[in-house]
Amino acid sequence: GFCQDMLLTSAPWSYSLSGLTVPTVVVQGTDDVNVTPAMARHLVSHAPGAAHAQAIRAAGAAFPAEYLHQSDAAAAAPSHALVLVPGEGHLSLVLRHMDQVMAVAAELIDEKHA
Repeated sequence: GFCQDMLLTSAPWSYSLSGLTVPTVVVQGTDDVNVTPAMARHLVSHAPGAAHAQAIRAAGAAFPAEYLHQSDAAAAAPSHALVLVPGEGHLSLVLRHMDQVMAVAAELIDEKHA
């Protein structure tokens, strides 16, 4: 519930994101005030799996290229699998983009079992 969400955003976690080495995609709404885009950027910068080419490819297949975050504005390609969906908040992102999020998950699962 709400209290658990607030603990996740305000207290240290009991595990390190550096151990997250599987392909990782973070999908974030730009208008989310509960879990901000800055928090999502922090997450992907500390999760090695978010820089995995397979994760970036899966995110790019499901979302428009302009939604893929580039840590360096001059970069030709995204450096992490962070999808920033314009105009979406904490709940609207899930309600309007669940099919795309599930497509990313399915792509990652399919590639793992191929």
